[in-house]
Amino acid sequence: MNKDPNFSRSNRLDDPVNLLFETSPFGTIDAIVEHDGLAVYFYLNGRGKEGEKFGTRACWVRNLGPGPFVINADEMQQGIPPMMPKTHCKVRTDYVPPDPQSLSVVWFEEGNGAALIETDEQGSPTTLAVIPPWSGLEGFHGYSEECSSESPLAWPMPRKETLHLRIERAQEFWTMLREDDPFSVLQPELLARMDARFAHDFRGDKMNRGYYAIDGGQFPPRGLVEYRSENELIMVTIAMSMVPQPSVEIFTNDPSLWRRIELGIRYRGELDDQIVEKFGMQISGLAGFPWRNFTWFGPGHTCSFGDAIPGSPFVLMVHDHRMKVSVDSQELPGFRGDPINLLWMIPITEQQQNQLEAKEITADDIIRASHFEA
Repeated sequence: MNKDPNFSRSNRLDDPVNLLFETSPFGTIDAIVEHDGLAVYFYLNGRGKEGEKFGTRACWVRNLGPGPFVINADEMQQGIPPMMPKTHCKVRTDYVPPDPQSLSVVWFEEGNGAALIETDEQGSPTTLAVIPPWSGLEGFHGYSEECSSESPLAWPMPRKETLHLRIERAQEFWTMLREDDPFSVLQPELLARMDARFAHDFRGDKMNRGYYAIDGGQFPPRGLVEYRSENELIMVTIAMSMVPQPSVEIFTNDPSLWRRIELGIRYRGELDDQIVEKFGMQISGLAGFPWRNFTWFGPGHTCSFGDAIPGSPFVLMVHDHRMKVSVDSQELPGFRGDPINLLWMIPITEQQQNQLEAKEITADDIIRASHFEA
């Protein structure tokens, strides 16, 4: 772009040049790479109303001229992407922007982070920048290959292999989805386990089994299996676990234990098609909730369940190991080295929800009071 040592901010373009634009497979985040003549930045922008929860996250990639000695604070306050101070930059012999044709994005499996990759003419890839799920926490925004020391704009690319292995694993995941269709393997395996398990519950009682797609034709594919008799209903999601939940790593030391789940609910009482339809709609909505809202479900979490159950507008999530929901306690298969957790949703009242939030009662109290006695 410019090799002149007297390069100045007057070289800034009125309209930034877009080098890359790509929407995540979940449709919730846009990846953008652009430069304004002074610096190249990598952005992740939340899409639409749901994307507001994600916001905008930015990581410096490269200066296109010699950097200043300090960050221009006025520019930052005005929302203008500043150049990285030269004291935080690796030494360059030129200042050209990346070729747009050489750039690609690798989305993290959870969909809430991404890596910017540059591939040279020989097909060798370099990770230029990474905006991981923990971007935005404690003054951290992302990693840049050309950053030499920590700054408010980017941190140096980690030397440990953990991050790079995660990017490689994500590439493997998306390739597998395109070429091998893991849903067609996981779905029948889960269905077989569920059928074998819940057949015990309906012995001597006429049971109807139904299966429905609940993904609306959008990524990722998901299903819902329904077991129903005259006065009892069991519904369980199928293959929700194929994609790991976002943000688990921010709250747990070992995210692999909790990032893959299926949701289930059991209802005893008079049933009709309208009640069953309400249950199905609520569970279908919750099956995509973590990825739309960049959050996760785990044991002890609560969430709204609408008006499907009169007097119980919320549900408490309890791990299958804590419940006596079935005579047969068949374990679910794992996926990509992680266990799959079945979380049962226990209906609770608004008062119980408030008491749980205030820590006046515990999940154990709810379990003991429910028909799912632990």
